[in-house]
Amino acid sequence: MIETMLRWSLRTSRDLVVLRKRIEQASEIVGAGALTRTRWATAASDVARAVLDAGGGEAVIGLGSGETLILDLVTSGLIDPGLADGARRLVADCRLTSDLSGTEVRLRLVPPAGRILPEVIGRLRSELASAQVGDDVTALYSENRRLQTAMAALEVAKAGRERLLSVHRTVLAVLPDVVWRSDDNGRLRFVNPRWTSMTGRSAARPGMLFDAIIELDRPRVREEWRAAVEAGSPIRVECRLIGARGRERWVLMHGRPHQQGGERREWIGAITDIHDTKLREIEQARLIEFRDRMVGVVGHDLRSPLWFIGTAARMLLDHGDDAERRARYLTQIVENVDRSRRMIDALLDYTRTQLGAELIGEREPVDARGILEELAAQSRVTHPEREVVVQGPQSLSVEVDADRLVQALGNLLANALSYGRPDAPLILDADGDGRRVRLTVRNRAEPIPPERLAHIFEPFRRAHDGGNNSRGLGLGLYIVRAIARAHGGEARLTSAPDGWIEACIELPRRSGGEGQTVAPKVE
Repeated sequence: MIETMLRWSLRTSRDLVVLRKRIEQASEIVGAGALTRTRWATAASDVARAVLDAGGGEAVIGLGSGETLILDLVTSGLIDPGLADGARRLVADCRLTSDLSGTEVRLRLVPPAGRILPEVIGRLRSELASAQVGDDVTALYSENRRLQTAMAALEVAKAGRERLLSVHRTVLAVLPDVVWRSDDNGRLRFVNPRWTSMTGRSAARPGMLFDAIIELDRPRVREEWRAAVEAGSPIRVECRLIGARGRERWVLMHGRPHQQGGERREWIGAITDIHDTKLREIEQARLIEFRDRMVGVVGHDLRSPLWFIGTAARMLLDHGDDAERRARYLTQIVENVDRSRRMIDALLDYTRTQLGAELIGEREPVDARGILEELAAQSRVTHPEREVVVQGPQSLSVEVDADRLVQALGNLLANALSYGRPDAPLILDADGDGRRVRLTVRNRAEPIPPERLAHIFEPFRRAHDGGNNSRGLGLGLYIVRAIARAHGGEARLTSAPDGWIEACIELPRRSGGEGQTVAPKVE
């Protein structure tokens, strides 16, 4: 057993310097000469350095039995046993013991008198205790300095982080795209301020990503999202958002899963406004389709009447002396010229609507009932076998482009004569009130299939395949609706299961302004 007078850790080279200094101080107090003090300090330093090399440990200066000075050095590592032999040449005794818990080296320092005198022991206790306090204060001061240095570095790092965050926030605020983060369900966790200007929704409470997408596109985007989540792959989809003022805008939504530690935590992406580019693409596709249709019409639909005209002309050259044949060939020429003219007129009207040109001219008051009567009279001449009935008030005034209204009603009447049952009456009806006029053509025919009825007013569509009307272009009803809408009205067509087909043009009684364009518009 020893009486501990001074204890400290051996962790750094500084601790070795403190050890040597305290051994020299203790040896001087107990009366050792200069050479002895040097030998003791050297032995202690050699052992302490081995302890430090073994991973560090602890040093204790104390009073042993027989009033001798003891230095214990303990480490959890291993020390070469030969070290004790070298230390024994410098001090009275050195004992090294090792086990599984580590190594202990004990140096016994015997003063010149053979023992430490009682009056010296008190002084040794006092001065070593003072040294312990001084060492503790020094250690605390050094630790405080290290903490202050670390705190200063931390403040510098925090200031740098704040500068980076400020730059980050500024960049996010000025980006033209929406930057977003969400979970696997599409619930937004963050959006930059562009979200508000693009959608009119709060950036603080953005809600679900899909809520800003128009209802028509939402199922398709959800399906794309579900597939991306299941596959853990990026998503890239074009869709339309509900804009800040309720207007639809085309955007490109793209994002990718973000992983941490091999596990997907969230989705990060952007929304880019492609509205103008998309409209140009749509317009370009529409013009290409228009061009292809025109080429198809000129190359196919007009070929048939031109062939009839050419054939009839050649037959006239060969058989012009035969009056009966001449009359038949001339009739074919006239009919096919009329057919070609109708096709060309329809194509010109279609072209006007596609290019946004005005379709109607100056409006003037006309008698709608009178127009129906005139069309009915013409039909009775060309189709004497058909019963054509006009109903409604004797006079019904409406402000319209009279030629265009005759054209629209003529198209409806031509369809009714082509598709209608020959044994059923064809009814033309005029009706209205102080604000609106409704002009209706009714006939009985084969019901129109619902899938065709839904697109019946689109260009190049027909109610049925085959039949006499298959010789047309499928533009008649499209032009009817275009004329109605150019007047501020609408065209509708219904098909009942019992075979009654009703086509109606509804127009305002009074003109609301100049003629309108009817080219398709996209907000």
